[in-house]
Amino acid sequence: MTIAFIGGIRTGYVMEIIAGVNEASMKAGYSLKLFETVTGEGIEEIAGRCLGELVAGVICRALSEPQLERLREELEPEGVPIVLVDNSFPHDWCPRVVSDDIEGGRLAVAHLISSGRKRIAFASLNAKAGYSVDRREGYRKGLRQAGLPFDKKLLLEFPPGSETDTEIN
Repeated sequence: MTIAFIGGIRTGYVMEIIAGVNEASMKAGYSLKLFETVTGEGIEEIAGRCLGELVAGVICRALSEPQLERLREELEPEGVPIVLVDNSFPHDWCPRVVSDDIEGGRLAVAHLISSGRKRIAFASLNAKAGYSVDRREGYRKGLRQAGLPFDKKLLLEFPPGSETDTEIN
């Protein structure tokens, strides 16, 4: 009667996800066990602990493709289901829970416009990440719907690990 959550957990945003998972788990009679991937413990060890503790299922966030594939190799033969959450890669072998980033970008622009803003920038820490691409698409859609011009100079894109990334986190 335990569900495992595997991934990095050191941000407020992720803790909000975990709080929701924990609440839903408790309502269903399950407990939640956290396995942080940045502790130095390899994914094989985490998978082994999940099997040893007879978890009913695994929820993963922000694992690399090799980590995810290794986890699948270890858990799938034992019948342990895996669900991906947040900005994860789509796979046909497991369900995935993600936000609608296009609509989120559009709604953000609509909100700013409704509060009187007319010149709206889009900032992203990783312009090539799928969620950034989708949010940028929503941003542009929101501008179009409001009849505002797109200005490429208002796209602020910072590479992951940049000084700006450190300041924001």
